[in-house]
Amino acid sequence: MRLVCCLLLLVVTVPTQGQSTVDKIYLSSGEPAEGTITALTPQALTYTSGSASQSVAAGQWVLAIKGTGEFALPGRTATWQSGADPKAHRIITRDGGVVTARSLAIQGESLTYLPIETPQRQSLPVKDVLLVFYRDGRHQLLAPPADVARGLAHQQEPQQAAASATTLSNNSDASEVFVLDNERKAHFEKMALVKANDFGKYLSIVSNKDEVEEDKLMAVAHAVKLFMSDSSKIQVSSLNQSESKQYTVPVYLDRLRMLPYDKVELLWVKAQMVSKFRKGMDGRYYGMIAAQQLFRGYLDNKIVYQDVTEKDIEVVLDQYVVFDEGKQQKKWDVLLSSVNVKQTREK
Repeated sequence: MRLVCCLLLLVVTVPTQGQSTVDKIYLSSGEPAEGTITALTPQALTYTSGSASQSVAAGQWVLAIKGTGEFALPGRTATWQSGADPKAHRIITRDGGVVTARSLAIQGESLTYLPIETPQRQSLPVKDVLLVFYRDGRHQLLAPPADVARGLAHQQEPQQAAASATTLSNNSDASEVFVLDNERKAHFEKMALVKANDFGKYLSIVSNKDEVEEDKLMAVAHAVKLFMSDSSKIQVSSLNQSESKQYTVPVYLDRLRMLPYDKVELLWVKAQMVSKFRKGMDGRYYGMIAAQQLFRGYLDNKIVYQDVTEKDIEVVLDQYVVFDEGKQQKKWDVLLSSVNVKQTREK
């Protein structure tokens, strides 16, 4: 009888599927490494596995998550950030949102959960979820590590958000919480669509071989201003290549301007909000726009390449400061954050 009780106790304490009892490092190759992370710098991450110590350069890993639920991304400011919350499960969605839940379950293509703030169970398509941080520190990736890393790149620690709040004007309360009501949300969603369509118009100008160079360069400058920074990334794909590539906005536009075709037709159509603005961990609001890009390349008046690419454009509601009669005031604007390829197919 005592032996049976011991066996039952062992069964109960076995970690459930997906539980992380060790630190995990998701490598650029797509394979995860496990161990105990002992050091993290902008240049490298060091971990021990068994008795061996391993060092991984910044360019060789995309995401690290501790068994306690903290995560880190490579880069100049590589640091541990809070992921898991001991009070609730956290669902990180593709549109930059963070959903807190008392319980959740993944069944097939659907993730059902019980929100903290309401008693009614809700659901999300699994394809719209990047990552789940369980309250006990476990985590579960529901998308490729590189996609998860891009999503988490927009999530800052509360301390960072608080630090940025100290730059607010004296006539503004630094503890003020920006509330995105339905009227404001509709207004900013219209702005997001306008900017996405403006981006498409600038792409047409930049790629048009008949446009004068001065107009092309001006279109490049205007297009860059639509993004959060000139280091924002645009993902590109081709029917001739199995893997997509990423470029910063200026590099992408310059490559588009120099395409080796006699004539280029680029049409940006069907831009629409597919995910409403939702508040992220950093206090900003994020949304997602879907658009189609039709591309044709000509040589000797013949089409030599054409495709249709479905793209996801992440947009963010960002704050900036203006001066009015010597006083600082907070203003909000919608900026494009990144452009990612969802699917490329033949025309």
